[in-house]
Amino acid sequence: GADEFARGAQHINGIESFWGYAKNRLVKFNGVPKKTFYLHLKETEFRFNHRHDDLYKVLLKILRNRPLG
Repeated sequence: GADEFARGAQHINGIESFWGYAKNRLVKFNGVPKKTFYLHLKETEFRFNHRHDDLYKVLLKILRNRPLG
């Protein structure tokens, strides 16, 4: 219904999967400053969403579509 956050276990499993991935990745930094935590979390989100892809090719495609200069 309208007051439900999500239906079924699949959505919760996805969140738990991401959070486990994020914790494992972020623990390697031995702490992250509050000032840059958001950026680390966004990078982790990007890496999680593309974990089955070749990151080099993904980044190259992004840069070709949206050049920095």
